[in-house]
Amino acid sequence: AIDPIRIQRKNPITDLRKVLDGGKKAIEAGRSVLVFPQGRRERLFEPASFNSLGTKLAQNAKAPIIPIAVATDFLRIGKKHRDVFASVHIKSPVRVSCGPAIPCDLPRTEIQNRCIDFISSKLTEWEKLDNRKMLADGKVEPK
Repeated sequence: AIDPIRIQRKNPITDLRKVLDGGKKAIEAGRSVLVFPQGRRERLFEPASFNSLGTKLAQNAKAPIIPIAVATDFLRIGKKHRDVFASVHIKSPVRVSCGPAIPCDLPRTEIQNRCIDFISSKLTEWEKLDNRKMLADGKVEPK
């Protein structure tokens, strides 16, 4: 990442202010800001853990939000593999899809729901293509 906004994950209010202020400045400078609203990469997408930080930033900066679905199962999850080896499953597809721009003047819940719906729909599509579970539904066993 170029000039990332680093948060500590110790004080949520401090982190929120840092992302809103730093993100707004970055957007005003013409840069894009990527926010990972699940906090960290997980094997399954859990909409309930999807926070509204990206939506808050978009509304604060008066910028559209573009949902991005990413299937990260080509990367191994786990501290050892991620930090030391950065292992990649070379037979797993890399899947990324950008959704349509969502105006920031919509209600926050509408923006949030559109983002979740887009990501869920792409993951459902990829599940069918890859015969691999990506969405959490209470039964977290792989297909």
